[in-house]
Amino acid sequence: MTNQTASPCIKICQLDDDAICIGCYRSAFEIGAWSKADNKTQQAILATAQQRQRDYAARRRNNNLASNNTDNK
Repeated sequence: MTNQTASPCIKICQLDDDAICIGCYRSAFEIGAWSKADNKTQQAILATAQQRQRDYAARRRNNNLASNNTDNK
């Protein structure tokens, strides 16, 4: 029996325009592959989703800063 990684799903299952879940930051493909993936693949999916979450957060911060700079002019 292989060790299974806990699913990162937080029950906010909505895909954005890029087919990325806004709850767990996995792609639609990664969500579909999760239950059949081995532990190593699940760990890779988690790492990708965590990086994607950081990237999305940084983009939002940058967009907010740009918006605030525009509003102040």
